[in-house]
Parts: sequence; structure tokens; C-alpha cells
Amino acid sequence: MYKLMLCLVIVLSFNSVMAVSLLFTKSGGNTTADVVTATYGTLNLTMGTIAGVAGQQIMISKVGIGGDSRAASGDNIFSASCGSFNFSWVAGQQTNTATYRLSPTTPSGSSYGFTYQAVSYTANVGEAVTITWVYHNDWDGCFASGTDILGNSYNDTASSVRVWVQYEYIGTVPEPATWMLLVLPILAWIGYRGRK
Repeated sequence: MYKLMLCLVIVLSFNSVMAVSLLFTKSGGNTTADVVTATYGTLNLTMGTIAGVAGQQIMISKVGIGGDSRAASGDNIFSASCGSFNFSWVAGQQTNTATYRLSPTTPSGSSYGFTYQAVSYTANVGEAVTITWVYHNDWDGCFASGTDILGNSYNDTASSVRVWVQYEYIGTVPEPATWMLLVLPILAWIGYRGRK
């Protein structure tokens, strides 16, 4: 029993906190979406922030765009930035530069679904990540509707685009002194029980 408990403590000390997949998503559009713009060209509109958590890191594993970024639509570019990274992704018909060019959004009934890109970016401990709508060109009346790959349903307004970011919080491993404060009482109790 003592050896089993000791092995468990050692394994736990080398593993981070289990992560759960989370989603940041927000729409922007010409009239009644969350963020309204009729402007073409460079926008640099903040869509929102993924909050930093003390002792944890934000890891982004996938990004996407839904709605008015089809093959015949003007580009939409989004970015994710913090102190440790700054990357962007784009979808649409043009050739604007971004870190990742996604496939155009595809029809989903009378509307358009999502296009995705797997990525791997990890923020510093406790750091927040800002999601920005960098660029837009040419509304075509399209919008995001249907279900994304995580099972969430959408039915946005016409002439809108939706940014989509899959992320998780990764726990950091406590320093050895902290682990010893937690582990020593357990080991002492196990040793005491073993002598009985």
C-alpha cells in the first residue's frame, strides 16, 4: 500500500492539471451582430479576451471562421495575441496575408458553416489572450448557421462573420517546495499506518 501511494504521489507531481476544451466565439457584421461594422479594409476591432488565470496557461488548439467568408466573399482576418504569441487566420476569396489561410466557408442550407485550422500556441502563465478582427472586405449577405464541430448551434444575422477559437487552460506543475508541503504529511501518515 505504501509503495502504491508513493508511486501515485510521484506521478501526480509530474503531471499538470487536467485540461477541458473551451470555446471563444463571437459574431461581427453589417447590422445587428455582436460587433457592428460596415467599414472595409483594416479594422483592428477587439472581439473579446480569453481571461488569464493565475497559475494556468491558455493553450489554443484550433481556430475557425463561420459565415460570410465563402469563396465568393471578401476576406475576413482575425488574430489571437498576447505576450508570447501573435498569429492570424483568414478566409475568403482574396489573397490577403495571414499566418494561416483557411478554406472558404461552405454552404449549410441557405447559410454558411465553418472552416477550421489546427494550431498550437501556449500563452505565458496567467496571461490573457486578445481576439481581434483585423480586416474585412465586402459583405455578401451570408451568415453562420448550423452546428460547429463541438456541437454548438448558430443562426446569425445576414451579412455577418463569426470568429471561433478552441482553447483550454493548462495547469502548471507546482515548484518542489510546494509539493513537499503537500506530500510530507501524507507520507508521514502512510509511514505511521504501516508501523501499526
